[in-house]
Amino acid sequence: MSLRPALLRALGVATGLALVAPAAVGGDGPSPVAPASADAADLAGPGVAYVPTGTPFAEVVSTARRDGKFVLLVVTTEGSDACRTLARDVLARASVAAATTRFVAVAVDAEAGEGPALVERFRVFAFPTVVVADAEGGEVDRLIGAPPPAELVAELARIVRGDGTLAALRRAVADRPDDLRAAIALAKKEAWSDPEDAAARLEAVRGKVAGTDRALEAAALDAIVLASAVTGPSARTLDALERLLTELGDLPEAQGAFARVGLFAAAEPARALAFVARARPRATTPQARAALDDLEGAVHLRAAQDALRRRAAAAAGDADALRLVVRAALEHRLALDDALGWAQAAVERSGRRADALDALGQVLHALDRTAEAVAVETEAVARATDEGERRAFGRRLAAWRAVVAARDAADGAR
Repeated sequence: MSLRPALLRALGVATGLALVAPAAVGGDGPSPVAPASADAADLAGPGVAYVPTGTPFAEVVSTARRDGKFVLLVVTTEGSDACRTLARDVLARASVAAATTRFVAVAVDAEAGEGPALVERFRVFAFPTVVVADAEGGEVDRLIGAPPPAELVAELARIVRGDGTLAALRRAVADRPDDLRAAIALAKKEAWSDPEDAAARLEAVRGKVAGTDRALEAAALDAIVLASAVTGPSARTLDALERLLTELGDLPEAQGAFARVGLFAAAEPARALAFVARARPRATTPQARAALDDLEGAVHLRAAQDALRRRAAAAAGDADALRLVVRAALEHRLALDDALGWAQAAVERSGRRADALDALGQVLHALDRTAEAVAVETEAVARATDEGERRAFGRRLAAWRAVVAARDAADGAR
C-alpha cells in the first residue's frame, strides 16, 4: 500500500525532505534550514511527547475530546528512510514539540498492532503520513513525507487556525459551487485518502473548462495526475500528464508538472519516447528539460534491460549463450539481479565449467557479495584448464580476497 520513494518524488513529494502543501503538490521547495547552532539546540531539546505505545486510538480520541485538543496520528512503516528521517530529524526537535501542545500525539506502525486498522480507516497510501484528527476522530488534514522542522511547525499552525483544511475547503466549495479552483484544491487534498473519487470529480471539472479556460484545464489535469497516481500510475495518469505537457505545457501553470514526467517510465517505451519528443518544445526551464532527459535515459535503460532478458529467455538451456548474456549485463551494469540467476543456470548447465564459474563470481562481486565471489572464483581457478584463463581468474581472486580482508580488518577495528 505504501508508495515507492521514486513515485513520491514523481508526485512532487520529496521523500524525507518535503510535504504536500495545502493547495498544491510541489511548490518552491523546503523552507530554509536554521543556522547550525540553533539547529543543534533544537535537536538537544525534548521531542514530541507521544501517548504510551499500544494506547488504543479510541482512548487517544477520548483524551483529545476531554482536553479540547486535536489528535496527531503519525503513521510509519519499518524500513522506510523517510519515516526514519521524520522521527530522527523532525519530530525529535524541541521546536516541533512546542508546536504540538494543542495535539495528543500517537505514533503507530502501519503493519503492527492497531496500525493496519488505522491505515484502512484513514486510507493511508504513503509513508510516513501524519493525520490530524478532531476530537471525534474525523480527519482534519494530513501531511505526507518528512518536512523540514520549520515547515512542519508552520503547517501545524495553519491546521490549528483552520486554514486550508478539509473542512475549510469543503465549506468553500459549498459556498461557491461555481468556483472551480476551490473544487480543484479540495480534490487535490482528498486525493491522498480517496484518490478514485477525487480523480473522477476532477475529470468533471476538466470537462467544464476544456477548450475554454486553458489555465484552469491545466490546473485540473495536474490534479488528476496526482489523484490517479496515488495508488500507482494508471492510463488516466499518463493520459492527463501527456495532454497537460504536450498541449498546455506552454502555460506557467503547467511547468511544475514537468517534475512528474518520471511517471511515464511506467509506459511502453515507444509511447514514453514519443511523449518526450512532443513535450520537449514546451519545456522552458532547465529543470523541465533535465526531467525529460532523465525520463529518456530511464526509458532507454529499461529497454536495454528488457533486451537482455529476452536474450536470456532465448538462450534457454544453452550455457554458452547464457554466459554471453551475463557478460553483457556485467559490461553495462544492467539487470544484475537477473544476471545472477542466468549465471547460476550457466554454471549448472555447463557442468560447473571454469568460465561459467568465473562469470558467476563476477556477478556476485558486482552485487557486493564478494565473500561468496571468492568461494566461486576459487573453484573456477581449480577447474581452469587453460593457463591464460587460470592466470586471469587468479588475479581476480587475489583482488577479491584483498577486498574481503580489508573489510574484515575494518569490522574488527570497530
